[in-house]
Order: sequence, then C-alpha cells, then structure tokens
Amino acid sequence: MPTDETQSFGELVGVLESLIGALRGPGSERGQLVVKSEDGGTPGARTEARYRALVEQIPALTFTVSLEEGTPELYVGPQIEELLGFTQKEWMEDPILWFRQCHPEDRDIWHQEFARGIATGGPFHAECRVFAKDGHVVWLRGEARLVRSDRGEPLFIQGIAFDITESKLAEKKMKEAQEIRVLNERLNAVGQMAASIGHDLRNPLGAIRNAWAYIEPRVTTAAGPAAPDPRIAQLGGIITRELARCHTIIGELLEFARDRAPNRVRCSIAQLVDEAFSVVTKPAATMELSSALPPDLPDPQLDFDQMRQVLVNLVQNGLESVAPNGCVNVSAHIDDHDGRLVLEVIDNGRGIAPDLHEQIWKPLFTTKPRGTGLGLPIVANIVQRHGGHVFVESAPGRGATFRLFLPMS
Repeated sequence: MPTDETQSFGELVGVLESLIGALRGPGSERGQLVVKSEDGGTPGARTEARYRALVEQIPALTFTVSLEEGTPELYVGPQIEELLGFTQKEWMEDPILWFRQCHPEDRDIWHQEFARGIATGGPFHAECRVFAKDGHVVWLRGEARLVRSDRGEPLFIQGIAFDITESKLAEKKMKEAQEIRVLNERLNAVGQMAASIGHDLRNPLGAIRNAWAYIEPRVTTAAGPAAPDPRIAQLGGIITRELARCHTIIGELLEFARDRAPNRVRCSIAQLVDEAFSVVTKPAATMELSSALPPDLPDPQLDFDQMRQVLVNLVQNGLESVAPNGCVNVSAHIDDHDGRLVLEVIDNGRGIAPDLHEQIWKPLFTTKPRGTGLGLPIVANIVQRHGGHVFVESAPGRGATFRLFLPMS
C-alpha cells in the first residue's frame, strides 16, 4: 500500500513528465489552461496547470536548445507569435530561423557570447536586434544557462528573452536630446565667437580690398620701362582671390551668428534656383547645372534671401564634389502625404561616407582642405527656422542627395 510520501512523489514525477512533454510538443497553444474534470482537480493536475501557465503566459519568451548529438531539438514558447509574428510551429520546425532573422550586425555578438558561455559554463547575456516576420526590428535581451549531465557533458541551453525595444528607443531619444543640448551649447559659443570675429575683421578687410582695388590696375598694367615684373600680375591675382575668400568666410561667420527670424513672402522656386545658379562657381566649365521643377508648382512662403543662401551652399558643395563632367540637379515637388514642399539637391559626385552623415551638420567640421565647416550648419539653421527638416542620403562613389522638407506657409 503506497504511503502519502510515495504518492506525492509519484504525482510530482507525473507533473514534470507532463511539463516536459508540453515544452517539447509541437502543438501547444497559448491561452488559459483548464484542468480536465476527469482529473478531479487533483493537486498534480493543478500544479501542472500552474507551471505550464508560468512558462507559456509570462510576458517573456522561454526557449530551450538541445546540444546532444543526433537529436537536435528546439523549444520556443508561444509568446514568439506575439513578439515576432512567427507561429510557434514555424519557429520550432526551422532550427536556423533565428540566425536568419538576427540582424547581420548583431550575429557576432551572439556567436561570441555563445562561445564564452559554452567554454565557461556561465550564464549567457546578450542584446541584439531581430527582424520580425513583417520586417520591423525588435530588440531582445537574452538570458540563458547551460545545463550539463552528471558526467559534465552539455545537454541543453535553457533561457528567456525579453522585448527591450521600448527601452532602447527611450535610450536613443535620451541620447539624441543630450547631443542636441551639447550641440546647442556649442552653437551658442561658436555663434558668439563668429559674431565677434566677423565684426572685428569686416571693416579692416573692407579697407584692404578698397586699397587693393585702387593699387592693382596701376601696378599690373604699366607699359614701357615701368612695366612690372610678370610675377606681379600672378601675385596680384592671388591677393584678389584670397581677399574674396576672406570676405566669404566672414560672411559665413556673420550668417551663422545671426539668429534672424525668416521674413516670409511668396517665393518662386524657379527664381530661387536661377539666382543660386548665377552665384555659384564651377570648378570646371564642363560641369552641368540642371533643374526639374513642375510648371504648376505653387509658390511657398519663404525668406527669399535665406533660402537662396541654402541653395547656394548646397549647390556649391555639390559642384565641389563632382568630376569635371559631373552634374548637380535641383528638383522640387509637393509631398502627397502632408503637403510640404520637398526640395532636392542631387549630385553625382564622390559621395559621403555613412559615418559622416551626422558629423557634417556640426559647426566647424569639414572634409575640405580649405573649408570653413559652416556651410551645412547654416543650411540646417535656416531650414529649422522655417519649421522644416533637411536630410542627406549618400554613399561613397554614389553621389549625394540633400532633401529639404519645408512648410508651404
């Protein structure tokens, strides 16, 4: 006659066997677990229901992976469908599905952590991005442990994974806010410095330009015995060119420091583009400037002078990045989704490396040997003052597209 102790032990074994069967069974469904009436609501059945509910209904994904040779087995909880859109059956029948869905940039993280965990027997900890069935990215944090036999052989890995997408997005927003704060502090400091330097240098530089304008024709065009050394004309050209460059730099410093609200008026985009094309300098005469503007494009309310400066800066940058036979194109259209004006400046030049897409908007950052690092920050400031946004799409050797989104009024 079995004692109470042996009966309890038998019920516990039955619960564990049933639970293992549920974990490895392909057809388990997520939902409320009901104890069958014929079980009489026995303590064993109730315990089984509680354990199965714990595994299959907690707000996290449970999994086990067999490491035994010849019998690869995988279990994943039904939470996988809510998390990634795959059914439990789809995931368990394809042992390498997780590898295909793991973000390519994060696969090495899993490999390294797996190798470390196997070697040390310690717990696994990893965070990575996984593509859901519909293509969107889900951040997961996995926690797992290696289970060994009494002979020390690895049997399986068991673990749990949590959806940390929201916390990752919050971290990203916090980081962006911190970067914006630091950038604004830097902008204020640079703006104050730029205003001071610009005002201090503009007057003496203007006096030098006026003096040289008077001297140049008298020292470079004399005839007869007083004819100047041929090098004077060459050096005079350098003086003229460098004075013009100094004038441009000071103009950029003052424009960057000026926080002037846009004076909005109805502007013809075609006229803006024409004026920008007339101001820029082609490093090679064979370079091409073109535009693609719909004839029925409505006139937005913009600050004409500020937006002309935006186009001049972007078009000039494009000309300086293309080959002698390259092209810079300006196009515009109305966004079908929100009715904003979309301006695009597109070049077929050398392109911009992805790791520089954020750097190029920072004041004083430049990749040009003689650049000021203010052209694109001025563009961003003007566009933001108009309530718009500017983005860059580019890759090395594939040109660049600067896309501006601006409200019509």
